[in-house]
Amino acid sequence: MNRLQVLVIFAAFGQIIGDLSGDILRAVSSNDVGEVGSIIDQNRDSLGSLINIREAGSGQTPLMKSILMGHTEMVRMLLMLPEVDVSLGEKDGYTAFHGAGFQGRAEIAKLLLEDSRNIDPNTFHEDGFAPLHRACWGREQRHVDTIRVLVDTGKVRWDMKTKNGKTCRDIAMSPLIVNVMKEYANKAKKEL
Repeated sequence: MNRLQVLVIFAAFGQIIGDLSGDILRAVSSNDVGEVGSIIDQNRDSLGSLINIREAGSGQTPLMKSILMGHTEMVRMLLMLPEVDVSLGEKDGYTAFHGAGFQGRAEIAKLLLEDSRNIDPNTFHEDGFAPLHRACWGREQRHVDTIRVLVDTGKVRWDMKTKNGKTCRDIAMSPLIVNVMKEYANKAKKEL
């Protein structure tokens, strides 16, 4: 095989992987669990490189895209794959728990807590905030639900401080969040 033939083979393989990565990201975006399952089944031999592919622009992997979009069953399926790298962040470095916190994805946070890879819900991003803080910025009941999962199930400290010393109650933008933080504070006082 000459050099040109080798280059043609590598170019063709790159085109196939490129097409598959577009296919899997489109299927994830449309929450087509069946299509993603089919792509996975048809590509078991190259799954490691395919399943952690990053979308141009956002840098999101199929897992991160699923988390941010709230596709719980897709997340469940992807977490069953040992090839999925749960530590990969998107373009700005936000990882799985950060996405679940920011978007208020309580059910997804539970799945992440249950994952056998022991994903740490206490990790801080370089911006000084942990997943709990991202949930505390939210304004909806789903953010309260996510806070409860992180604190009650994930054993994240309800009064965890940001790197600049603020608590969730300090940074909360919604009475819903302030009230849940007051609940935790009252509970902590009673336990003393």
